[in-house]
Amino acid sequence: MKTADVLLILEGTFPYVRGGVSSWIDQLLKAHTDLTFSIVYLGGDREAAQTKHYEIPPNVISMQEIFLCERPVARDFVPASLDETTSEELRERLSAICFASNDTERVQAVFAFSDWLAVEGSVVRLGNLLHGPEAWDVFCEFYRRSLEPISFIDFFWTCRLMMQPLWKLLGLLRNMPPALVYHSICTGYAGVLGAVASKRNGRPFLLSEHGIYTKERIIDINQANWIHEPTGSAFLSAPVRLALKNLWVNLFLTLGKMTYQVADPIITLYSGNARLQVEYGAERRKIQIIPNGIDTKPFDAAREKRAQSREANPSLCRIGFVGRVVPIKDVKTLLRAGQLLKDTLPNAKITLYGPTGEDPDYFAECLEMKTALGLDEMVHFPGPGKVSELLADVDILVLTSVSEALPLVILEAYACKIPVVVTDVGACRELVSGGKPEDKALGRAGMITGISSPAETAFALATLGSNREEQDMMGAAGYERAIRYYSATAVMGRYSELYNNLKNQRNKSWQE
Repeated sequence: MKTADVLLILEGTFPYVRGGVSSWIDQLLKAHTDLTFSIVYLGGDREAAQTKHYEIPPNVISMQEIFLCERPVARDFVPASLDETTSEELRERLSAICFASNDTERVQAVFAFSDWLAVEGSVVRLGNLLHGPEAWDVFCEFYRRSLEPISFIDFFWTCRLMMQPLWKLLGLLRNMPPALVYHSICTGYAGVLGAVASKRNGRPFLLSEHGIYTKERIIDINQANWIHEPTGSAFLSAPVRLALKNLWVNLFLTLGKMTYQVADPIITLYSGNARLQVEYGAERRKIQIIPNGIDTKPFDAAREKRAQSREANPSLCRIGFVGRVVPIKDVKTLLRAGQLLKDTLPNAKITLYGPTGEDPDYFAECLEMKTALGLDEMVHFPGPGKVSELLADVDILVLTSVSEALPLVILEAYACKIPVVVTDVGACRELVSGGKPEDKALGRAGMITGISSPAETAFALATLGSNREEQDMMGAAGYERAIRYYSATAVMGRYSELYNNLKNQRNKSWQE
């Protein structure tokens, strides 16, 4: 297989999932036509990856897909017969992970275990880790020390669910596509694959984080209903009741720390994310801030069409939401705000553009809420579309997310001179009000609201929605801010410099 300049390791994004990160990856690939890329795509299950929403550009020379939730082959579930030396080493390596005295020891133990399994993978099977005698002894001891009030069956199945995707990653590790630079777009499974492969193969490893993966997984786990909580848990202490969820939390904390330890540099979108990365184990000296970027030219037609439609419909206020209909976007807060707007801004129309199939249950709940709140005429879910076209029908962009990094859709709105109403998460305040003094001098490009606050969202939308002059002033400020401080050309130029520096470091090492 031909050696690529860059191996992109992606998890649940491009090309099968629409969204800001996927759009950024598409932008990255198209901006670097002078480089060749290979892609490793990590997904949950194959059914969710039936339709490519982005074209694969010609500079991508290979693409490998791994579905972490697919059942391994039957042979893997049968423990292999291990010789005495291998059996004892497996027991010792598992013990080093389970009984590490601190995070640093645990991370090093996992690295050592991954490296050992990559070599012994033809001998050790998944079955040895699930219910072979060596793993069984270690897990029973771990259970006795830490989780005895919990059902052992619940503990066993939790461990099994954790191990299967990691086993698949180790299988891929032995057949990584060759590349000069590894580049992961998050920590988690994709990050740890890049980290372990980098250590094994001596390749430089670059990490870009848009959202903070560890934080987002902790939010997901705490809200999850698929992680079993013991029967009668109401009668157990809080630490016991949350023990199984804590196992998952600790897994992703460890994967994150492993990724941060090896990645150099670590890229984040703004200073707030950098502080979180340090909190979760990154070294500050490795972190560089490179924001998202926007090319405003593809939005010229939408900007002109929007201006014409606003002139033709001066009494209508078209509020647009662009994003996935999932809990982290908190669509329900927007719906509750819509109910409050019926009296304060009766000419408002709310359109939510974006995929609805990622969390069908949540989408169904949103539809039920829409009807229950009497919003069937005001609120519409047309599904996803081309952002550079659908923004032509938006007067104000709204985001009610409980977690964001630096939302690309805000920059896309600015490219169309659209003001925004957004929650105070991630870099949103900086995007709205500016960062440096000269940026702040451009003026506000929208309004900031509290998280999960329908009243604040409704008030901001009503205030801005009833003042066309203010909308135009804020839209103009956002447009100028995007051009001056978030140019796609400048942003991608910094990635070009990173790639070239890392390639040269590796080439110099080979020559030595």
